[in-house]
Order: sequence, then C-alpha cells, then structure tokens
Amino acid sequence: MKKSIFFSAVTALFLLSGCGGSSDEADCRFSTQTDLDTGNFEAVIGRLSTPNSSCRSAYANNEWQVDLAAAYMGRAGVTVSSILETIGSGNADFASFVAGVDAKSS
Repeated sequence: MKKSIFFSAVTALFLLSGCGGSSDEADCRFSTQTDLDTGNFEAVIGRLSTPNSSCRSAYANNEWQVDLAAAYMGRAGVTVSSILETIGSGNADFASFVAGVDAKSS
C-alpha cells in the first residue's frame, strides 16, 4: 500500500514538473513560430538577430539559427515548396536551380 502511494506521488511530481523550461522561453518560441506561420518575418528577424537576445536562450544549441534562416527565406519570398519543386524538376546545375527557385518565388 505504501509503495503504491509513493509511486503515485513520484509519478504525479514528474507530471506536474513538466519540461522544466521557463514560461518566457516557451512564449518566445511560440511567438517566433506564430510569426513565421503568419508571415511576420521582420518580427522574427528582430527577435533573433540581436546578439544578446534573451530569446536565443530559449533554444537548445543554436537551433534559433534555423528559425532565423526561415525568416530571411520568407522575407525573400522563397518557400520550401519552391525549393523542392525546383530540385524535383531535374535541373542539374546550380545556375538552373537558382533561376528555378527565383522564378517560383516571384
């Protein structure tokens, strides 16, 4: 009986402790993802391009660079789907690839 109560208490403690991240970090990553999804690329660039940005600490290992790159790509009008379509079209050289992506993004 005591073992089951102890096990239940420990399990509840782990469930209630969550991931251990702060609310500010979660808010930053959520805001960044929302801005990327809605096309607010300037907000993401402003939030992540500042060298001492507190938002960068919300990411593990420099993963913020992926979101920053996505924002720059979005601002340039390049989408992942346009890149994949160009790759799938069989353009063998780099110049054809760049021209294909440019044509699809404009």
